[in-house]
Amino acid sequence: MRASYVSQAVAFIAAWFFVAGCTEDPDSQWNQSQNSATENQTENQDPNQEEEPATPSGNDIDQSLLFLCLDDDVGYTEARIRRIGRSEWTRNTGHAAGSAADKNPFDGLPTHPFATYSDGETLNESVLDIYLDSVKSGSYGWATRDRWRAGALSSNVDEDSIACIFDDTSPDADCIETYTAYLLERGVLFRPPTTEEHQALIDFATNVLGSEVPDEDHEDGQQAARRHSLDRIFSAAWMTTGALFRNELGEGPVDEYGRSRLGDWELANAIAYALDGRAAGAPGVYARHGLAWSADFEGHMPMLRQAAMDGTISDPDVIAAAVRDYFGGLDEDRVDLNLDVRDERRISRRGEYWMANGLREFFRQWLGYDAHINIFKDTPSATSAFGSEVHSDYGNLISGYYGHESRLVEQMDDMIARIVAEDEAVFENLLTSRTFYTPATAEFEESSIVNSTLRTNYIYNVTDRTEPTREDRWQVLPDNERAGVLTHPAFLASHAGAFENDPNIVDRGKWVRENMLCQDVPDLPITVEAAFDPETRDQSARQRMTEQVESRTECMGCHGLMNPLGYPFEVYNHAGFLRIEDHGAEPDGSSELRNMPDPDLNGPIRDAVEMSEKFAESPYVKRCFIRQVFRYFMGRDEVLRDACTLAQMEETYEESGGSLAEVLITLFQSDSFQYRVVSEDL
Repeated sequence: MRASYVSQAVAFIAAWFFVAGCTEDPDSQWNQSQNSATENQTENQDPNQEEEPATPSGNDIDQSLLFLCLDDDVGYTEARIRRIGRSEWTRNTGHAAGSAADKNPFDGLPTHPFATYSDGETLNESVLDIYLDSVKSGSYGWATRDRWRAGALSSNVDEDSIACIFDDTSPDADCIETYTAYLLERGVLFRPPTTEEHQALIDFATNVLGSEVPDEDHEDGQQAARRHSLDRIFSAAWMTTGALFRNELGEGPVDEYGRSRLGDWELANAIAYALDGRAAGAPGVYARHGLAWSADFEGHMPMLRQAAMDGTISDPDVIAAAVRDYFGGLDEDRVDLNLDVRDERRISRRGEYWMANGLREFFRQWLGYDAHINIFKDTPSATSAFGSEVHSDYGNLISGYYGHESRLVEQMDDMIARIVAEDEAVFENLLTSRTFYTPATAEFEESSIVNSTLRTNYIYNVTDRTEPTREDRWQVLPDNERAGVLTHPAFLASHAGAFENDPNIVDRGKWVRENMLCQDVPDLPITVEAAFDPETRDQSARQRMTEQVESRTECMGCHGLMNPLGYPFEVYNHAGFLRIEDHGAEPDGSSELRNMPDPDLNGPIRDAVEMSEKFAESPYVKRCFIRQVFRYFMGRDEVLRDACTLAQMEETYEESGGSLAEVLITLFQSDSFQYRVVSEDL
């Protein structure tokens, strides 16, 4: 059976991270990392070769050039065909994170800074083989009229126009044509199919249904056979080029600059995928009622879908309205979590603020604050005020297993969502907010799970009982303890190793240099062993770094870029707890910032709180934040031709009082987002 199914499917497709090691002095390394765009373009170029050098991008470019908009600058993006991502496929098929459908093989390349980057991603035989084992799991709402199995696609159960495909013993040509068109537009392509796409699926479906044989030994033999047939039809549709790859080629006429504007459906889905990680018209959020499910028949982001249908998607006002509507806000019911939280008890434990899935993924991927889930933490409360008494509670913060309270990563989600939903001075508040969403501790005081829930708020240095209400979970922390996302336990634990005196200074400092300052730190030479002397396990990380690394001039070419930015975090341990001692000494987060791209950032700081506050006041760091927003939502690095788009995003941020929604509106309306030029590679 599988062999036959695979052969038909294939035929159908055919028809269609360190310590010591740098060897250069700080000034030399600094100069190298700050080469201008022109120098980068001409370096190592053969003088006899007339071929135009590669255009530098991302951290290779002097930031000031990226915001220098000249009158003759023309923005565009190279035309691209983008393979769908793992979470995109899961959401488009109406399934929850962690479900069987979520086990598909469409993860992005590990070299990509964001999952939205698509260059180099394709389908090969090994990916296809894995996909063949998971694609059927997405078909439930299209292969059955069972409302329970249909899940988020339960609206299909009541769709009269396709009832015949479930009810008729031998569906006629009109029935097959109607069902396949509906399936392609509403469940696979999320745009009207081309004539060729539709006819190919009609032919395949006709063949499958024509060879259908009921199992006469079972009472529901006909229904079982039909479910199997529709599984195959759905699977075949979801293995076509149009389903697994989405075009951003530009369908409009070519202008004097060689650019074409995205077509209506291309633009609508580019915005939908960027903002929320699934297609316009994909299954809407659903709520469980007893044993049934209710779904939004119009699908996800219906405003964008309708605008694509009636041709108004190119209207700037329509784009602005859609972004403002779908960006984030306040919702006591948190219906946005229905595809992410499979146990409803967890939803009421979450904050009342929500943000679009694409925004959540941007912050998770930029800040990398979910990495701690996979990092073992030896004695996580060591050097804190609490000793071993909170070890079980810390484990529960990571797994969320006991009490259905939100995990550490989700508490940071909710903190950011509040800042995003309020949408004022977003960048500054991200770095300075003292309002943290913390776990409740009072609910299970008389329960057998009390040892895993009673002290979960200690990681925030909160020891009072926290009642299980949203109001009590929101805590304003002391000004001298934490400030913003860089001091959140989830971030700190994600950028640190298993032990509290590991070279966490390097990990955190490197991240800040590259992601808050948009500058690169050279890779570690393969000839260098990046490790502290194991005989110094009883020393603090600061002492180990000072004595073993900073005493070696040859190491400071790289470490001079990282260590000053990592030392401020030493007031926290590897798991994110506030330290009260550090190997017999007072916790020390002091540092002298050097080699900063903005001279105003140079100078002494007390700790990570003061560094965060300093960054929040820096126009240079704010520009780097804007660049990170550009990268994620464009799915590529910025280049010099994007200078006008970046300058407009910066101007919008200032004029709007720091609204991230308005910045995204500006980006989605920009030439960089809307125009494509076909490269020779296509």
